[in-house]
Amino acid sequence: MMDWVLVTSYFFTSWNARADAWSISLFVSLLFPDNLLPISIYSFSSSFCCLLFAPSIGSLVDKYPRLPIASLAIVLQKICITVSAVLLFLKSVNSNNAEMDFYFYGLVANGSLLQLANLVSRISILRDWSSCIAKDATNEISLTKLNSRLRLVDLTCDLAAPVIVSLVSSYSTVQIAMVFVMSVSTISIPVEWSMLRMVYNKFPCLAIKVPRVNQSSGFEWSSLGKLWKLPVITTCFSISILYMTVFTINTVSVGYLLSKNTDMLHISLARGISVISGLSSTFSLEKMVKKIGLNSTGLIAIWLQFFCVALALASFYVPLTSEWQAMGVWMFLGGICLSRWGLWTFDLVQQQLLQENIPEDQLGFVSGTEISLQNFFQMIAYVFTIYWSSPVDFWIPSHISAGAVLTAALSFSFYTLRSTSISVDPESSPLLEDVE
Repeated sequence: MMDWVLVTSYFFTSWNARADAWSISLFVSLLFPDNLLPISIYSFSSSFCCLLFAPSIGSLVDKYPRLPIASLAIVLQKICITVSAVLLFLKSVNSNNAEMDFYFYGLVANGSLLQLANLVSRISILRDWSSCIAKDATNEISLTKLNSRLRLVDLTCDLAAPVIVSLVSSYSTVQIAMVFVMSVSTISIPVEWSMLRMVYNKFPCLAIKVPRVNQSSGFEWSSLGKLWKLPVITTCFSISILYMTVFTINTVSVGYLLSKNTDMLHISLARGISVISGLSSTFSLEKMVKKIGLNSTGLIAIWLQFFCVALALASFYVPLTSEWQAMGVWMFLGGICLSRWGLWTFDLVQQQLLQENIPEDQLGFVSGTEISLQNFFQMIAYVFTIYWSSPVDFWIPSHISAGAVLTAALSFSFYTLRSTSISVDPESSPLLEDVE
């Protein structure tokens, strides 16, 4: 039952992060109704911040005791959410609220700090705590199941938080919705901390940190070259390049679909199906891993994702006549929806491969570096859609995205052929002695 305590604690962390992100999007859109630049600046700054500092955040998770680091992340997240609410309120009452002034840039800086706080929780709980608990002799839950439950929380919050915040704002105001998010965030602090404390006391292994050979918490870009010496690091590239995609139901793809005269109801329906598809991966993963193994499950997932993306890509070759256009739209949406199962199954497989093959004292750094790569590829996708911004040119970034999925599938296949049933020995790895 103690695993559910950890999952519940993480639920509040995940919920607060997603609710705040959505409320800020609503608020900024309200303040700048005819300008997408402000929200683009906010999103780009947050991604760029993660790109720069994720490896260093991972090193801090490796270096310092688990409970203080996780507690600091909880408090810092709540402070940043409160600051966001205050800045947005001050911005809304400002007579020149259509300008990007001190309040807006303060919001951008605070948003970047919030991203780092969320990053600490993500690396600490999803990678470090879960891995340590699964190895504890008193634990009865597998790492696969624990990872699946934590990912189920993430996907559920990703779906439900925007809906709840939108309902609150629609029946009141966006300002009240922001106060609602801030209040829930503040109230959840003692709940999250007490649950983490319960888990920490239950598993003595969490109090033990493997000492690092090099205690420096700084990040040197030269360390990236050393990381590639580990066979499992190939999977970091595989999962990271998947972030260079337009095959997801977001503002860009919705704009393309609307240009095809697609009904918003159909788009919303497709988004719901894609979420259900992603959620199903958390239920099927454990059975597949038990039956065919971790690597084989990953292979099936990533290649299935590619074939689903290929279906979406094929929609661009459907004749442009009115009779065929509807089929093209449904091919595009169907491919995206079905690909979610493969994406999230592969994501969970790759996460567990790192947890099982990277020594405990370096897992945070490797995870942080992986997240940095993910943000790098995501920012490249932003550049593609900015450059090819016309719906007529959407086929170009779509083909590039399909190429990225194929590259991920090929690289993971290479890893599986090279390293099946081989794990990294912490004492023999030439990299992990001096990764920093």
